Amino acid sequence: MALLSARRPHHHPRSRGRLAAGLLALVAGTLPSASAGAATPPTGSISDTAPTTTWSAGPFAVPNVSGTAGTVSCGNVQPCDDYALRVSVPAGYDAGHSLRIDVRWPGSAADFDLYVLDADGREVAASASSGDPETVLLPAVSASYPVRVVPYAPLGDGFTGTASLIAAPADPPPSTATPPTYANS
Repeated sequence: MALLSARRPHHHPRSRGRLAAGLLALVAGTLPSASAGAATPPTGSISDTAPTTTWSAGPFAVPNVSGTAGTVSCGNVQPCDDYALRVSVPAGYDAGHSLRIDVRWPGSAADFDLYVLDADGREVAASASSGDPETVLLPAVSASYPVRVVPYAPLGDGFTGTASLIAAPADPPPSTATPPTYANS
């Protein structure tokens, strides 16, 4: 599982061969058009009384590797899928809960990246590794988030996204073991 919440570095950690093959196929026009099925459903809500929502999209055939240069670009030639997520929770709910967003896909050779944006379109969290699933954790506060999934190397796969409010794990009880001692000899 990839669990990240920091911005993507300017150089992507994936193999150059897969990137080069995808770019060559795109330039040569051997891949189908960038359009694919949009998120179904296109929006969803979660709350303290309905803590999970799921959506899916795809299949995707055209890769979007624009994130390797820093900022992800979306458009006809560079596909992305945006899902509108609304979180409604009482004040202080984040003290014991987190918002967890996962994106999974069926083929182990495929790869999708996950970005969570704020209402102004700025990135607030990302998971852009080659792992499946891509996962982000955020504070569980009331907000609206565009959840963007980028088909980095889709290979004809689609994805399933899940947003959930999860309880923070309980702190373990204090240890009853005798603490170590140190002595100079």
